[in-house]
Amino acid sequence: MQKYYTILFILLFGFVFSGIFNFGKDIQAVEFLPTYVEVQVACGDGWWEISTEACDPGIPAENIPPAIGTSTCLDFLDLFGNYFNGGTLGCQDDCSDFATSSCYMCGNNYKEQVEECDGADFGGATCITWGFSGGSLACTSDCRISTANCEIKESEGGVSGSGRSGGGAGSISPGYVPGAEEDLVTTVVMRGKSYPNADVHVLVDGKVVGIIKTDNRADFYFETDEITPGVASFGFW
Repeated sequence: MQKYYTILFILLFGFVFSGIFNFGKDIQAVEFLPTYVEVQVACGDGWWEISTEACDPGIPAENIPPAIGTSTCLDFLDLFGNYFNGGTLGCQDDCSDFATSSCYMCGNNYKEQVEECDGADFGGATCITWGFSGGSLACTSDCRISTANCEIKESEGGVSGSGRSGGGAGSISPGYVPGAEEDLVTTVVMRGKSYPNADVHVLVDGKVVGIIKTDNRADFYFETDEITPGVASFGFW
């Protein structure tokens, strides 16, 4: 029996030694597996990877602002080599460079995108496109359009008679006949300032009659003829 115990002990010892040896080989193989770290760079995530991006446009839909560091519009030049004096600097969609489309130089006689006008440049706008019958637009010192020199449209119509247009007197517009089929239309024109790129709700007697979006300078313009003549209250939010 002692011989059998000895053989069994040798077999068990050999099995354990073999397991330990193989286990040790596996550990050694794992320790020397090649490893590496890959850095993922994504344009449009709101993070400025300085080594590969000039800036990052962010994600406007998720209210993640662009990453442009300390740069502003005042660091860049307009078409004529003048430094911009206002506006909001952005970043191109591919992160390759800054975007100056919302920057402006008021006073260079060239209407930048965010300006209403600049000098004699109105971007094609006229008194007529602003709802007047004629006249000349003017541009203010802060590059906003003034319609002070525009002519208000007169109502069509009138009656024949004394050889002059009209049929009434006083402050009533020439050509207007009370009770005629085409009565005067009440038009309300509003211009104001809110927050840049914000929605402004216009209310008449507590009812929303229009929703308009401000520009990059927070200005808005609204015009409507869906107003009943008489006393009305206006509100905004």
